[in-house]
Amino acid sequence: MEGSQSVDMVESWFEQFPSLFEREKRILEQYGFTLDVERLQKEKIVVFHGRSARIKEYPITIVYSDGYPSFPPAVFSCVPDELVLVRHQRKDSKSLCMFGFSHERWNASYTAREVIYEAEELIVKYSPLNFNNDYADDTVPEPLINQFPYNEYGKRGLLIPYPFGNFSFADLKSFQFAKIRYDNKSQQGILIAIQRDKEWVQAHEEYYKWFEKSSVYNAVICKLPQAPHFDPSIVLEWLRQEGYIRNSKKEKALNQFIILTFPDEWGVRGNYRMSWIVLRNIQNRPYWIKCYLITEDDIEIRTPYGKQLKDKTVSIVGAGSLGSIVATSIAQEGIGTINLIDYDDYEPGNTVRHQVSQFWFGFPKVIGVKNRILQLSPRTKVVPFPVSVEQKEKTFQTLIQSDLIIDTTGNHNVSHYLNRIATRYKVPLIVSSVTNGAWSCEVVKYIPSRSGCWICWNRRYSNTIPPSAPKNEYQFAPGCDQPTFVGGISSINIAGGLIVQSAIDIMLDMSKEGQEYTLWSERDPEGNRSYNVKYLPNPPFSDCEVCMK
Repeated sequence: MEGSQSVDMVESWFEQFPSLFEREKRILEQYGFTLDVERLQKEKIVVFHGRSARIKEYPITIVYSDGYPSFPPAVFSCVPDELVLVRHQRKDSKSLCMFGFSHERWNASYTAREVIYEAEELIVKYSPLNFNNDYADDTVPEPLINQFPYNEYGKRGLLIPYPFGNFSFADLKSFQFAKIRYDNKSQQGILIAIQRDKEWVQAHEEYYKWFEKSSVYNAVICKLPQAPHFDPSIVLEWLRQEGYIRNSKKEKALNQFIILTFPDEWGVRGNYRMSWIVLRNIQNRPYWIKCYLITEDDIEIRTPYGKQLKDKTVSIVGAGSLGSIVATSIAQEGIGTINLIDYDDYEPGNTVRHQVSQFWFGFPKVIGVKNRILQLSPRTKVVPFPVSVEQKEKTFQTLIQSDLIIDTTGNHNVSHYLNRIATRYKVPLIVSSVTNGAWSCEVVKYIPSRSGCWICWNRRYSNTIPPSAPKNEYQFAPGCDQPTFVGGISSINIAGGLIVQSAIDIMLDMSKEGQEYTLWSERDPEGNRSYNVKYLPNPPFSDCEVCMK
């Protein structure tokens, strides 16, 4: 009862800000717009109706969201299909694509006047009545696949994995066969192979394993010159008339899954990639299945250094809570090959701070972390070494052939050993650890011929103890088969992020001189919250017998 009362008490934006509502109403009335009083009274929605002052054929409806003024109003123009704006208007809802991608150009200080100006500019520039490519900007606000309401008809989806998601218009022929795995219960599936010139091209090996227990279906791939009609029944009949699919008994089985591809503008005008959508036809009752693409675009857009890192090899020694966060994060950043070295087995209790699920209890930690990485980044090559790093015959060559070694063990014996390897064979090294309370993190970078080594760091900073748990709180001691530090996953996530960023800086040669040692702490010596990051120098000592030898 209390919950329902609290919902009723929530005020709409125009009730919270009456002066703001009056300002918007006054501006819109000046431009000939009228308030929809009925919707305001019945639905508590602020809606204004008007018409373009520049091209009279375009009515304009402005609908204010509950998030106004933080979010812009939605603008609709209910015109016939032949008057829909070029690229800047959704064909299903007739909404205008206002203020760029994700309304990124919207500002909370804007008023109805900016909304009208934006709508009028779009109508004038992109109306088919006077559209001129020479004067249109290069922005493509919504790919066609997003403008049609396929999703309203679609089921959960089919994954188009690597390499298929990167296929261009020229890569696909007008008529091809495909194989998909599809689980009818979860309504999820994956494209596992397509036939091209009588040769089957398979999905990347990790993706090929997905949905192994699901049914395998044959399908047809049709390359269309443009986006299909969003009504699936119309598309099905059109495909038959155009000869893309046939009704012979031999090919009826193929017609249950029909994969449609078409070129679609993405990002900027003239930049095309293939959009995919599946038409499923059961007993002549077609419906859409949405496709999800894995493309190189995702790496380029979301991870700024992904392409530069894909040929790099990183060896991570230690697959505990800190090591698992570093390993999964560095894979998602785009590292191509990751070697995991740790002799320890995984226990269910590790999941409190670990990236691996309880399912992997009893397995070596490196096996669990490998599988977690492949869930997140199936194309990453992960090589597990379920051994101690000191077993030279199994790990030595791997370490010296790496682009970077990362030590997350917190074990000084291991750090000394890796430091000797790194300095002798000129391999960059990061030695990282968290304090007893996971309240601080130390990241020490060794960059051959540029910085001091871990021994130099010890000589320079060993007497400087970072803040940790208060002395009167009990701590587990390393070496007693108990956790070597206490602290929540939120703190370890921060530490992992600092380590990964240091790794990227090294591999891209972005490390700054005088910042070889990163010290982060979230508490003061008394245990109070006090976030602090220091970047400190670690130049080599001229008499260091390790890095200067």
